[in-house]
Amino acid sequence: MAATRLVAFIARPLLVINLVLPPVIAEMYTQGKTGRLERTLRGYSTLSGVPSLFVLTVFMLLGGQILRVGYGDYYRQDARILMLMSAAKRLAGMWTRVSCFLS
Repeated sequence: MAATRLVAFIARPLLVINLVLPPVIAEMYTQGKTGRLERTLRGYSTLSGVPSLFVLTVFMLLGGQILRVGYGDYYRQDARILMLMSAAKRLAGMWTRVSCFLS
């Protein structure tokens, strides 16, 4: 499905952050800078959330046109699926971040 390929863009910022963050966490934790580590994690979480929220908004507003231009007129009917899958991916990402902060 064409919508499935586009939904991967929602998770891209989080994947990039997950590649950068582990060394930062290890360094700050070993130095005992837990307060700074917490602030850094919150900042990275926000940093990864803003682009994915932007992509989600674009998909919700222009999903049909994006599918039509990228994959042809037939796939334009997948706009609702793209919207639902994008929103679910975004909510799952937010829930993961919130649950990490709550524990």
